[in-house]
Parts: sequence; C-alpha cells; structure tokens
Amino acid sequence: MRTGLLRAFCVCFVAGQLFAQDAFEVASVRTSRTNIGHDGTVKSDPGRLTIRNASLKRLIHEAYQVPYTQISGGPKWLDTQEFDLDAKASGPSTLPEMRNMLRKVLSERFQLVLQEQVQERKVYALLVAKGGSKLKTQPQADSDRGWRFRGDLTQFAGVLSGQLAIPLLEDPTRISRVAGPPVPVIDQTGIAGEFAIQLDIRPDGTQDSFTLWQRALQEQLGLKLQSTKAPVRSLIVEHAALPTAN
Repeated sequence: MRTGLLRAFCVCFVAGQLFAQDAFEVASVRTSRTNIGHDGTVKSDPGRLTIRNASLKRLIHEAYQVPYTQISGGPKWLDTQEFDLDAKASGPSTLPEMRNMLRKVLSERFQLVLQEQVQERKVYALLVAKGGSKLKTQPQADSDRGWRFRGDLTQFAGVLSGQLAIPLLEDPTRISRVAGPPVPVIDQTGIAGEFAIQLDIRPDGTQDSFTLWQRALQEQLGLKLQSTKAPVRSLIVEHAALPTAN
C-alpha cells in the first residue's frame, strides 16, 4: 500500500555480478604516480577504455552511472587515491558494454561490494522552460563564461546535483558546496544528444544560490528546475580494498 512515507528497498550485490556480461580481454589497474586532485579523464574507443587519475568513486560513477552525490560509504581513500586503468575488449564494444565490463574489474581488482538503495525522495526535475531550449552543440564564441560542461542532459543533471551553489568569487570555475545533503537533479527534458554548455553565474549579493542557478538555466539555456518527488538510486560502498597486482 502506498503511503506518504519514503519507501526504500535495498539489494546487496558484488559489483560486476548484477548483470551477465563479458569481461575485458586485458585489463590493467595501477596506482597513479601522482595525485592531481580532480575527477580524472576517461577516453573510450570501440573496445578500448583508458582512464587516468581517477578515484575509486569516479570509477564507480563511470561503471554504474550514479552521480557522485549518491555514492557513499567505503574507505577513507575512496575519493582521494587515484588510479590509472587500461582495458581492451576482445572485439569492438560500445561504451555501455564496457561499463558493464568495468564493473567486473572493480569487483576483481578492488574486491568492491556495493549495496544499492532506491528511495522516493525530493528531487529537482530538469525541464524545458517556456520559450524552448537554447542548447548548443558547439561552444559559444564568448568562451570567457566561467562554468563549462559537455555531454548529454542526463549527465548534466547529475553534475547539477552537487553544484547548486554560488561560484567562489576568486575563481568562477570552482563551485562552493551546499551545506547538508544535495537534492538530486533528474533529466526530464526529453532532449537527446550531447551539448556544449557554458553558464555565466555571478553572485550579486541579493539572490540565494538556487535562484542564481535557476535564473542562469532559464535565461542562458532555456531550461528550468522544478521540485517534485521521484525514486532515487544510490550506492553504498560496503567493502573495497586497494587493487591487487595486474
């Protein structure tokens, strides 16, 4: 029976064993020689996956496509220690197929065990604003705008989940964090494809951070955020160990 209370269920599983999948023919994981302190880089070609300077949290995000803000638990080094990964499939493989293969790598090399939870909770739905979308597939000429993103709107919504805050005045490309747990953002625009997104977000001292982002999204991208409730998926790291030798 449906009630007004949050409904939750969880499933424990070993990462990589939830779906039947093929494994990479060759996969190498090693600790990065230097920690450069950002989210790392991911490059994919049909059948090849190359990741540099990525934390285990980033690798989980890449494998399961769950926003960082919805990944919790695990060892202290979950989002500080960085790793390099090189993997090759036995033949041409799509990125979604390689993400499934990456799950098996995480299970075997990091002994990763996750718990999945789905809860109905408050979210912000990303919608098309009145007047229509202003999204561009290519970067705009005025490249001095401080906040940039390239990808699809599902990924953009995930990024917004953790960045609904005022940019730091001394560095407009950095985003200050919101106190308390962030509200997830889910894409409900119905728009497919990748876009080059640039946002000029400048605090003026009269508006709160959410209002600033809402105004920027509407005026610059033709999008808006609307409060609603929806099932939200999150992952809890129950166990992880530093990677075993290749």
